[in-house]
Amino acid sequence: MLLSHAFGLFTHPDQEWASIKKEHEHPTRLYVTYVVILAAIAPICAYISTAHFGWSVGNERLIKLTEISAYPAQRIDIPCDAGWSVCLGLRH
Repeated sequence: MLLSHAFGLFTHPDQEWASIKKEHEHPTRLYVTYVVILAAIAPICAYISTAHFGWSVGNERLIKLTEISAYPAQRIDIPCDAGWSVCLGLRH
């Protein structure tokens, strides 16, 4: 699993890359486990920040969305982020 190699890539990258090259993962499994999960991080954080913390521009008042109004935009963003990630992955 790629996330188990994260610490090793920082501490001893040469040995860790050799270990990663020996592993043979099916691309479908990689897309499901990494792309979808990682693509969900940004929309989940955006939902939490817009619904619970809000934002302000300059010294103006704090703007906050309700939980119900913040949900649809983030629900659309997850498949869009995953789709872009898959497209970029297929390109290389």
